[in-house]
Amino acid sequence: MRIVLLPVKPRFAQALMDGSKKVEYRKAPFPDHVTNVVVYASSPSQRILGYFGVHEIVRDSPDRIWRKYGGFGCISRQEYAAYYDGVAKAVALVVGTVWTLPKPLPLSSLGMGHRAPQSYAYLNAAEFETIRCNRHHAAQPF
Repeated sequence: MRIVLLPVKPRFAQALMDGSKKVEYRKAPFPDHVTNVVVYASSPSQRILGYFGVHEIVRDSPDRIWRKYGGFGCISRQEYAAYYDGVAKAVALVVGTVWTLPKPLPLSSLGMGHRAPQSYAYLNAAEFETIRCNRHHAAQPF
């Protein structure tokens, strides 16, 4: 199992957790074989909200990614275009089953201090188990 902690803007983090956002878009290269993504709502929330299983990781041009997944990312076409402006490759993380935490956790609960990673950080089995032990319910997968 390969698990990453992913900082996400609070509005998108909440949409991932409530099941309305089925795809997370990324510009930066993303590792293969990630099985689970722990969602960290960035500032001002600064809390871990839950995690999701990765159904698929798709790499393609921003235009092709939008054509396939544009309706599933909780973002307007204009916001998407601005996000990928000047970028040749896009990454779409297709969300599988979602587990939420009844009480969001600070990064310090994982022994990571208070500083979130810039793009993502790998979590070890013990860190992931801390989160799994606090999960609440599963939302419907994509």
